[in-house]
Amino acid sequence: MKRLRADWLKMKFQELDGVKTLVRKDSTPIGSVGTVVCVFDNPHEAYMVEFINAGGETLDSPIYLPDELEKA
Repeated sequence: MKRLRADWLKMKFQELDGVKTLVRKDSTPIGSVGTVVCVFDNPHEAYMVEFINAGGETLDSPIYLPDELEKA
C-alpha cells in the first residue's frame, strides 16, 4: 500500500486527472488533452501524460512539468 506523504497532497495534479497541454512536446501539440498516468516528485514534480487516439491506442506519453499543463 502506498502511503501519502504531506508533499503528495500539494501536487498540482493526481493520477487519472484530465489535463491540457500548454507547450509542444515530442509529437504532441499545444492544446492536446490527455490523462495523467504517473506522478513524479523526485527530483522534482513532473507528470507522465498519456494521449490516445479514437481507437484507444496510445499515441505518446511525454513527461511535463506542472506549469506546462492545466486541468482539462
